[in-house]
Amino acid sequence: MSLSKESTIAELKRNFIVGYRNIKDEKYAGNSGVHPLDGAAVGTTNGAGPHNVQMFILSADGTVLHCLPGYWQSDDLNCELELAKRLNTVWLDKAMKLSDKKQLFVRLHKEHAQAHSDELRARSQLQGFDAMHIYEHRHELADCISDKEALKAVQDPHKGVPIEAFKTTDQIMHSRLAEQPFVSYKSFDVEKFADYGCQYYDREERKLAENPYDHAYRKRSLRELTASHDPLPKPQIRTEKAAPLSLKQEYIRAISGQNWRLALQISEKLIFENRQRPQAQPFEMRALACLKLNMKSEAANSARRAIYLGAKGQGVRLVLNKAQSNCI
Repeated sequence: MSLSKESTIAELKRNFIVGYRNIKDEKYAGNSGVHPLDGAAVGTTNGAGPHNVQMFILSADGTVLHCLPGYWQSDDLNCELELAKRLNTVWLDKAMKLSDKKQLFVRLHKEHAQAHSDELRARSQLQGFDAMHIYEHRHELADCISDKEALKAVQDPHKGVPIEAFKTTDQIMHSRLAEQPFVSYKSFDVEKFADYGCQYYDREERKLAENPYDHAYRKRSLRELTASHDPLPKPQIRTEKAAPLSLKQEYIRAISGQNWRLALQISEKLIFENRQRPQAQPFEMRALACLKLNMKSEAANSARRAIYLGAKGQGVRLVLNKAQSNCI
């Protein structure tokens, strides 16, 4: 999930096929308060909302190359897409052993994390409530902590916990991806990967005067609201409508199917459309159709007309010879 930016959209259109899967029934999926449909989209920190969205980047066979949890700033997302493309090249390299590919996967993710700028890491700070969640589950989520001693010194967590004691979300992401090198999408442990923040968060937007809510929305979560409706329809694959066939393409299809009567009709339509400036090819097309329909005299006349208009191929002369040899 990211705010729209032309460079990111162009990159996705150029190099990726984009789809989605509704995860609301998965046990790891997040829940939240409601946000008005006409409410403004806003940016946040990288990795916010890991239970709500996971942006998987897969190879064509469904192998996980990358996964970005939650929201990501567009420019930072672009950098991660570049890493995914490099990893795809590694995965498709038939000269490499699987073990070597996995080692390179781990190394590239770790090197990428180390190369992240201070600015990117600043954009990837944990949300305060997510940091508190990790503090409360610090034994299970020890891999999210960079300074355990700083957390031990906390006397009253209700007054806040030192944010610098926690890894930034970009570091958590790459570290956890390195634990699952080149696994299939079906085998990827999403629950473990996305578990570093609160599973429920409510900004209580329904209480804001500028965003009034219907009474039915009050004190209800997004999960409760969506559960009361019919399930979302499965995403439809949008296919581009094929451009209509030209008359010449229809003619080729007709003769491929040995439909000579239709081929004759199409050729005559072409002749009519070009009646102001006659062309050789429609008459050549008509000559062949007439010959196949045993209309030898008509075939000969059309072939002569085609030659007169400039047809130089051997095909039209062959049609003329066959038609003339059988004309009475």
